[in-house]
Amino acid sequence: MPDDPVRPAEAGPTVELRRADVVLAADGIHSATWNTLFPGRSAVTS
Repeated sequence: MPDDPVRPAEAGPTVELRRADVVLAADGIHSATWNTLFPGRSAVTS
């Protein structure tokens, strides 16, 4: 796939922040699910 000159500009802080938001949301869902399945045990997140 040829290098797209628009990609570097898009891969800036906005994309990183969006990715962080997705990770945090997924982590929150994971924690809630883990707490439902294993009450009293904390989920080990890497």
